[in-house]
Amino acid sequence: MSYRIPTTLELFLAHLARLEGEIGQDSPLNDKAFLRVLAKAEAALDIGHYKFSADAALQNLALTATGIGLDRIGLDNATPRKQAQVAILEAELPALAGTIIPSTADFVGDANGLRYHPEEDVVAAAGVAVLSLRCVDPGTNGNLDLTDTLSISAQIAGAETVADVTDTIQLGVDQETDADYRPRVLFAQRAITGGSNATDHKIWAQAVVGVRRAFPYAGRP
Repeated sequence: MSYRIPTTLELFLAHLARLEGEIGQDSPLNDKAFLRVLAKAEAALDIGHYKFSADAALQNLALTATGIGLDRIGLDNATPRKQAQVAILEAELPALAGTIIPSTADFVGDANGLRYHPEEDVVAAAGVAVLSLRCVDPGTNGNLDLTDTLSISAQIAGAETVADVTDTIQLGVDQETDADYRPRVLFAQRAITGGSNATDHKIWAQAVVGVRRAFPYAGRP
C-alpha cells in the first residue's frame, strides 16, 4: 500500500487550522503573525521527519537502498562492495649505476598530476633504475599510458628527473558504484547457495575486482 507524504503547504495549513482552533480565533493574514510563523516552523519539522522516514524505509531494501544502506545489506548477505584499487606502474628512470632511489621519493604523473611512490628502495644498474611506482590515490585516475612520464619532486644525485612508464603492473579501479553493486546484492539475497555449488562460484567470481559477470559451468567443454 502506497503512502503519500503531504506537502509543506498542506502541513502548514493543517497546523495553522489546529492552532486557530485551539485559541478560537483566526490568525492575521500577515506572514509575520505569530500563529503563521509557528505553523511554518512545525510544518518544516514535520516534512523533515516525513522525508527521513521515507529514506529510512528505502534503505531497508536492496532494490532501493543506496550508499551505506546498500553496503549494510550487502554485508548481511556476505557480499561486500568492491573497493577502489590503486594503480601500480613500472617505470624506468635514467641514473648512474649504484644510485639509490629511495621508497620515500615522490613522483608526479605529468598527465594526471597524481603522486606516486616507489614500493621499495631501488639501486640503479646499467644506467637505469627500474621502479615499481604505486599511486597514492586509488581509482582509475592513477592509470597512465606507456607513453606517459613522471617527474621526480626532489632531485636525487646521479639520477635524471623524468621517468618513463614502461608497463602497468596493476590497473587502478574505482570503487564499485551502486548501479554495479546492487545486482550482486540482489542475486546473493535470492540465490540458493551451499556446498560450493555453481551459485557459490558465481558469487565468489563476481566479488573479484575487475570481474563484471561470471558463468559457472560443469561438464564437457
